[in-house]
Amino acid sequence: MTTAGKRSPKHKVSLLAGRLRERISSGELTIGSPLPSTRELAKSNGISVITVNRIMSRLADEGLVNRIKGKGTFVGSPLAQQLTIGLNFYIPDVGSPLDQSTAFTVFQDSAGAAIRDAGHKVLNIPCFGLHDVDSGRKWLEQIDALVISISCVNHQVVELLRNFTKPCVIIQQSDPYPLPFDQVVPELSTGFTQAIACFRKLGLTSLVISGTGASSDHSRLGVVRSCAMMMGYGDEAVKTVMADAIIGDLGRMRGYRIGGQLLEAGSLNKTGIFSVSDFISFGIIDAFSEAGLTPGEDYHLISFDDLEADGLLPFDEPMLTSVSFPRREIARSAVNLVLSRIEKPSTSLVSLRIPTLLTQRRTCRVTTDNNKPKKRR
Repeated sequence: MTTAGKRSPKHKVSLLAGRLRERISSGELTIGSPLPSTRELAKSNGISVITVNRIMSRLADEGLVNRIKGKGTFVGSPLAQQLTIGLNFYIPDVGSPLDQSTAFTVFQDSAGAAIRDAGHKVLNIPCFGLHDVDSGRKWLEQIDALVISISCVNHQVVELLRNFTKPCVIIQQSDPYPLPFDQVVPELSTGFTQAIACFRKLGLTSLVISGTGASSDHSRLGVVRSCAMMMGYGDEAVKTVMADAIIGDLGRMRGYRIGGQLLEAGSLNKTGIFSVSDFISFGIIDAFSEAGLTPGEDYHLISFDDLEADGLLPFDEPMLTSVSFPRREIARSAVNLVLSRIEKPSTSLVSLRIPTLLTQRRTCRVTTDNNKPKKRR
């Protein structure tokens, strides 16, 4: 219960949101006029800046305000001039909230922020919302363009999108697929080549690539192998170690099993280990730590994802040498591409490649001549 004369936080939120809606709808706040800053609104209404941001995001989704990065929040343009961009992403229902936000929801969140910054509306489509033809058509009828993850695409969705006459961009996790749509992908070869170069400089004579049966893993495995061949590793020097799926596991339990297999095989100090997922790498480190091995000395491990850079720290501090997965850049680039397609339609397909970079940490480090670690540029 609240005391007399005081309002609960929820009441304050509802009051601010309702007051802004009324002032905008009545014309008191004219189209294009600026709203007070989030800090000013937070202070004058006795709520947090985070809460004000949520209110503004909600009003932006309703088309009542436009949020323009670096400039502020303005009363929205007429809905006829405001676009609705659909987002269709896969977010697995496993792992911790931090696992999900770091590895998966970051795509949807970054794309949504880019759309709102451009003054448009977001319509989040459920992961499998396009898999049924009838419901899929209803979703597509509500939007002016679509940004979709390859994880949400199957044959039926491809056929549905072939008849979607508005711009569509697919976000990929590896190389482009042979699909008749624009795509934005990570340029794996840049970071993967840097990783293989580290192994060569350390004089490691063999290479083990670890992954799972996921389609994205198979594509990454192929790129790693190609980079290894180009860097002088013969086919006989490169081996692949896979792990079967485990229900409810993002990869760490499978990585632990892979680590056990590598321990049995031996010769770790002469072998470079490349894992196509940080979650798998975390499990490999678990197994090696139990065996008393020291990272960077008894074994040399490089991974793909660089989740530690985004705050996922299973070992309390960053220790995994990893190639970045530029999720935010990919999501923002996909939004920019789909908006440019609306402005300037074209029948030619585009595949944007966002570079990946290697960050060296304890599990595999090459030092320069003055014994200082190489810094990422």
